[in-house]
Amino acid sequence: MFSQTELGQIEPELGFQTEHPNCILFMHPYPPVTLLTQCPTPSLFQSRPQSFTPTLPAVPSLSSSPWVACTPILPPTHLGAAQQQWGVLGREGGIQLGSPQVSLAGSAHSLGYYGLAVSQPGEGLLEFLEVGYLDDQILSRYDSETPRYRPMVQWMEQNMDQHYWNSHTKELQQWQAWSKENLEMLRQYYNQTDNWIHALQSLLQCEVRVDGSTGGFLQLSYDGRDFLYYDLKTQTWVASVPQAVIIQRTLNANKPYLRWLKVYLQELCIHRLKTYLVYGRESLQPKEPQVLVSDRPTPEGFTRLSCRAHGFYPQDIAVVWLKNGVAMSGETQSWGIVPSGDGTYQTRVTLEIDPSSDARYQCRVEHESLAQELRVAWEPKSNPLLIVGAAIGALLLLLLVAAVTGIVLLIRKRGPGYSQTARAAL
Repeated sequence: MFSQTELGQIEPELGFQTEHPNCILFMHPYPPVTLLTQCPTPSLFQSRPQSFTPTLPAVPSLSSSPWVACTPILPPTHLGAAQQQWGVLGREGGIQLGSPQVSLAGSAHSLGYYGLAVSQPGEGLLEFLEVGYLDDQILSRYDSETPRYRPMVQWMEQNMDQHYWNSHTKELQQWQAWSKENLEMLRQYYNQTDNWIHALQSLLQCEVRVDGSTGGFLQLSYDGRDFLYYDLKTQTWVASVPQAVIIQRTLNANKPYLRWLKVYLQELCIHRLKTYLVYGRESLQPKEPQVLVSDRPTPEGFTRLSCRAHGFYPQDIAVVWLKNGVAMSGETQSWGIVPSGDGTYQTRVTLEIDPSSDARYQCRVEHESLAQELRVAWEPKSNPLLIVGAAIGALLLLLLVAAVTGIVLLIRKRGPGYSQTARAAL
């Protein structure tokens, strides 16, 4: 929100004409975004449905002002305390401007913020949630149940000061309220009068690719379907459905806001990404997988081979069974890659084989942490019945040899006469 002083400082050239000839629409270029309009009526768009009524947030400081503050559907671009002024990028706690000393050659990294707002919260369903990610690690979280922006990894807590967390908390508390109003507006755009649960999702992300190039996007979805997204290449908003066209036009007409998004995705977000990579260097180091191969019989008479890889990071890994050196991808079953709870991941791949097969089976593992692929051979176990049978046979043979030896020794001890008697007895 803006104070009376801030409203008076907005430059007229940042405004643009709406469909109303006497209405000038302004947009503060630093998200969270609020539209400011100086109009004879609070209606912003002539093409809106007749049943549409703008939701006006209660702003006591604006009660006597000729300006009307409105909150239409706008991208949930929670971008930190640096969104206060152009060029003031180093004011957020813990981050200093400059070139972070981190090597990105040969690796890809991303920084993203996922948001979710629902119209009807309930048991196990939060009204509002935002989670920050660095690659696949959760950095931070804010939700309506615990309305406080908080770190989810130790290195974020150690490197970001309290001002950083407090300022983000205030911004997200505002955005939580705005998201609730936005959901109601979306229901009216879609002419929905039901009592179903509706959801507004957002994903804002920037990335540094393997070749060193950068990119980013901001996307919105409503009820699980694409709604609106920002195309960094064309620097415009694109509507995915007819209901988003009005919002698309409004956003694309606001040149300062488009410029700000470009600056954020290409500069501020990338700088923040590189800074976080420095802070989290240790936890982001690749960790080698531990591989265990085992087997067990199946009720159908087959042998199920299992290859389990665990303790690895990052998440991407390739685990394949080989038969005589040939990959058996189509005949295996993968159990997916899941978190282990300690910042690493695990996965398991199984293969059913004929136990009488004399083929050679190996589990091949490829991962970023390995200098070369790892192969672990399966050593078939001997049949336990054969082992028992062989042991019994050996024992009987030993007893027979012992008996014959005993008889021979006894004959020699008793002399020739006993030998003839013994032979007659036999």
